[in-house]
Amino acid sequence: MRAVVPLFALALACSEPSVELPPASPAARGDAPAELAGDARRFLEDLARQLVRPRNGRPRPETTERLDHTLRVVAGGPGTGRASAALEAWVFEAWTEVSGGRAPNAADTVLLLHGLGDSKASMAGLARRLQSRGMRAVAVDLRGHGRSEGDHIGYGAFEAPDLSQVLDALAAEGRGPGKVGVYAASYGAHVAAQLAARDARVDRVVAVGAYRSLRATVPEFVALRYPERAGLAEQEIQRAVTAAAGLAGFDAAEASAERWLSAPEAGPARVLFVHGAEDEVVPIAHAERLAGACGAPCRLLRLEGKDHLGSMHGPVLRAALLAWLEGRWDDVPEGAATE
Repeated sequence: MRAVVPLFALALACSEPSVELPPASPAARGDAPAELAGDARRFLEDLARQLVRPRNGRPRPETTERLDHTLRVVAGGPGTGRASAALEAWVFEAWTEVSGGRAPNAADTVLLLHGLGDSKASMAGLARRLQSRGMRAVAVDLRGHGRSEGDHIGYGAFEAPDLSQVLDALAAEGRGPGKVGVYAASYGAHVAAQLAARDARVDRVVAVGAYRSLRATVPEFVALRYPERAGLAEQEIQRAVTAAAGLAGFDAAEASAERWLSAPEAGPARVLFVHGAEDEVVPIAHAERLAGACGAPCRLLRLEGKDHLGSMHGPVLRAALLAWLEGRWDDVPEGAATE
């Protein structure tokens, strides 16, 4: 498995039209000034625009070894509340002859979801491994990534229902999906957790480096990436998040794995949250909250000594994700693991 890019990779600039920040409410303002200084306002307007821009300008070089089928799905459109976007996915069909035999409780179809700014190409190696173990692997370019279209990205508000349409398309082609598993990293993990709660066909998920919600992670990212903006109040950053969601056409409250997992109608999927104890991009407290919201069907595997990118590599992760996707629940370590 190759590394995914960090959670956000923003190049803030004023070369494109800015967006309008919503007014701060009197209660939220408190003692803060009613109007931001010009430099801070420009930063937040650019942040809002960059948060939802598509990342499909330069798809990663692609290798198609052992690829069986390229699936193209038009997601969204009239009546869905989402703009239409043509998505592309690679389908690696399960081998019928598997060395040592196929695990009896293995997933039939596994969706593979990349991180922010990445593409399905980074999941091709894992797709071939799952294929050789008797599982169909479907590596998806999420909306606005790789070779998929999309004017804006939605942090799950668009992508989770998009993926349900991908499962519909697989079924229509006679490709299952049967018992559905998901392996996902970072941004993709945030999407996968929402999909698990919203689509009952999803039976199991391995979510590495997932974060609670768009609103929870952006202030942390700004503090990490832009220490010179430490004087910005969180409510001002949240104005930028609201503006970003408005520009893209979704409700920022919808882009929340924690909210979907804790909903009474959430699906029964088993979710394994895997998280680096030293994650500097998404603190492990996010995974702890998500596992708590999910409840009994879910588990947290803490990787000691691992940061955000490091958590997506190594023998412990490889063994855990294969065991979880094959339904060998007792083979997945409890609590913390060290390599």
